Amino acid sequence: PRLQAQGPGAGGSKVEVEGTRALRATYFSTQFFVHLQKTDGKGYERVMREGGRRTDIFEYDTVFIPINHKEKKHWSLAIINLMAERLEFYDSMGEDGETYLNLLLEYMQQKNADNAHKGKRTLDWVSKPMEDLFFSAGNQAPQQSSSGGDCGVFVCQYANFLSQGIPLWPESPLTRNMNYYRKRMVIELCSGCIL
Repeated sequence: PRLQAQGPGAGGSKVEVEGTRALRATYFSTQFFVHLQKTDGKGYERVMREGGRRTDIFEYDTVFIPINHKEKKHWSLAIINLMAERLEFYDSMGEDGETYLNLLLEYMQQKNADNAHKGKRTLDWVSKPMEDLFFSAGNQAPQQSSSGGDCGVFVCQYANFLSQGIPLWPESPLTRNMNYYRKRMVIELCSGCIL
């Protein structure tokens, strides 16, 4: 299926898959976790000030969040999966992402409380025990070779596959054909359409 992506402010994106309703998906910028990680206790307020107020994530099925690990020069992907009622983490080097999932849970709990205060939609599932909310793909997602350098492509393709309902598995073609996916991404970026 061909997908037409829209950015924040344009209503997110609807992913059309034959035989199913459109998946309502949106994303946060790479600055989302940078702001949340600040140790001054104002991460949530900072995220909301920097654009979080414009997007009511509770109206979407999925929220994709790329994470830049500056100290490691590495990228991974966090997902707020509202349909599955869980927080997910995908990393091409097998990291479990518990730190990021905990930050994401705190954000969701604050967002839920904020919505309740304003009389908006809230989610019961964000108060479940962590072990019921967290999903870390670990080594079950496609992994890059030990030489590294492909993590950004992996993050883009994780989001691409998962947004279309295509499951990830360790021996996926993604692990064997990085040049194909790089070229495909160039075509998609230049044409403005996901193939």
